[in-house]
Amino acid sequence: MSACLQQRLSKAEAELVLGENKAAAAMRELDQITGNRYRARLAFSQSSRAFKTYLDKQCRWVASSYASGNGADQAQAGCRVDLIEQRLSQLTAHAGN
Repeated sequence: MSACLQQRLSKAEAELVLGENKAAAAMRELDQITGNRYRARLAFSQSSRAFKTYLDKQCRWVASSYASGNGADQAQAGCRVDLIEQRLSQLTAHAGN
């Protein structure tokens, strides 16, 4: 995998941790305001776990589509960057990050 792609992946993963922490805090605050009526923090936690499962399985599939050919690792990393960036956009849109 290229150094540039590895840097992008590392940056995206770090931003995901920060984005999820901010979203979790926003959902905790929402739960406090609403008396936990909507269980926003729990729903977000479940969503985060589901995303990580999807991310792993989807990008593993992308890599396997290369069979044993060159580029499987790069394709998997690119997949992870793309999906993480999409998730970050969703976190920003829905959790006010």
